[in-house]
Amino acid sequence: MKLLQLEHIEFDVTVENKDALFTYLANKLYDLNRVTGANEIKEALLKREKDISTGVGDGIGIPHTKDSSVLFPTVLYLRLKEVVPYEALDGISVKDVFCIVMPTSYNKEHLVILSKIAQALLDETKAKLIRTEENKEVVFEALKKEIMSVWN
Repeated sequence: MKLLQLEHIEFDVTVENKDALFTYLANKLYDLNRVTGANEIKEALLKREKDISTGVGDGIGIPHTKDSSVLFPTVLYLRLKEVVPYEALDGISVKDVFCIVMPTSYNKEHLVILSKIAQALLDETKAKLIRTEENKEVVFEALKKEIMSVWN
């Protein structure tokens, strides 16, 4: 199973709040058969979130975790229809969400993927393409190029 697939990307997602966002992510992961249970992965994401917010700034959230409920390493990208309060480090509500989940057998791979996403988003041209392009296939190819450069 590939880390990132076209169906892992969604635009105009509507959620009311951060809890609803995490429920949406968990259900999406479950529906894609990437985890054994939606409740388990949601709890794992929330547990990680309690340590420190994964709202990294500039309207971007990168919730990530390793958990035994994860069947396959996965990256999701959601572009929200409206911003959601997220307790981000800069206080800005989140509109773009990159979710990274890994099985517990993976050591630091999720941090490498997180780093590659962060690097891409620091590049103004790449960030604009990923965050504003309306063609899902174009966004998929851009993300794939960034992430897959470190993932075999």
